[in-house]
Amino acid sequence: MSASQGVPPRRRWAVWSKRLGIAAALLLVVVAGTGWLLFQHIPAWYRPMEISPEAAVTVRTEFANMIDGVGGGLNSAQGRFECRFTQAQLNTWVAGREAIDPMTRKWLPSGLRDPMVVIEPDGARLAVAARTGGVETVLGLKVQAHVEEKGIRVWLTDVTCGSLPVPRALIEDQLGKIDAALRSRGGRGEVEWPIPSLTGLFEGILLPNEWDWPNVRRRFRIAEVRAEPGILILTLEPLGSHRSR
Repeated sequence: MSASQGVPPRRRWAVWSKRLGIAAALLLVVVAGTGWLLFQHIPAWYRPMEISPEAAVTVRTEFANMIDGVGGGLNSAQGRFECRFTQAQLNTWVAGREAIDPMTRKWLPSGLRDPMVVIEPDGARLAVAARTGGVETVLGLKVQAHVEEKGIRVWLTDVTCGSLPVPRALIEDQLGKIDAALRSRGGRGEVEWPIPSLTGLFEGILLPNEWDWPNVRRRFRIAEVRAEPGILILTLEPLGSHRSR
């Protein structure tokens, strides 16, 4: 058995989400240092959510209830079923991430703050406030996702500072540097499906899309990813029948 096969599925996804989040944050940091920051402003759509200390317990409870709800759907699934996440829900969890998992406070580099998600019909925009040299603006990544036979294809459609796009050539150059840094740290071999090269993000990189749900000893996948204004919809699908214990 390989080392990756001994890693629990939730741990593998935790490693994936952390690495991809850090890669996105690093990319935003690099863009902030290119000089584009000096010519931008705060877009009107950027309205990050604020979570008070008193609301932290509620955020943690609501997130746990969501996990339990999805788990219940997996346990009883007779076929495909939908999970719907509103933009408000996602941004509540993003803003209250430290109440859910204190380790997430290390994921966002200094100079970046107040991340938020905007769900649009053609994808999702990930945005964060950036400050350098007394100037503040909003950096954004627009991503799209599509389910294929062998996984979920995710691609980067544009990067913006304020309301203006950052040239693709600049982004690809910086993605190459992030790739090199990840390789030098041996950061691509701890999980079952190694992270593909980030330089392929504009063309689309393939992410894993099957997992074993141990409660019912059954395998699942995401059958469809789609978006409506302000709503992310995932269709989950069981693969095969329940396996005997």
